Amino acid sequence: MSYTLIINNVSVLFLIMGVGIISTKRNIITPEISQGLSKLLVTVIMPLRIISSFQMEFSRELLMNAGIVFAASIGIHLISILLAEILFKRVPFHQRNVLKMMTVFANS
Repeated sequence: MSYTLIINNVSVLFLIMGVGIISTKRNIITPEISQGLSKLLVTVIMPLRIISSFQMEFSRELLMNAGIVFAASIGIHLISILLAEILFKRVPFHQRNVLKMMTVFANS
């Protein structure tokens, strides 16, 4: 992905944010309108953007890269499971399983 595409997309987001800030300060967008726009964004626009982001041409290179990422993620999870088993051997049983899950399936 080229840097100009990223810069253009970020610029558009900042422009939209600026319009939103100015509209809110001038009371064009009321709290009720803001709440409705938020619901529209979360329930309609974001899912459609996610679906449209997958619209790309299929290529052998794309498939190979997906396979590499999949294999790497399996490896990382296996290493995390092993690490959790080693690190939390001495932790009481009722806490051990929670700590293992947090180690293997971290959200970071």
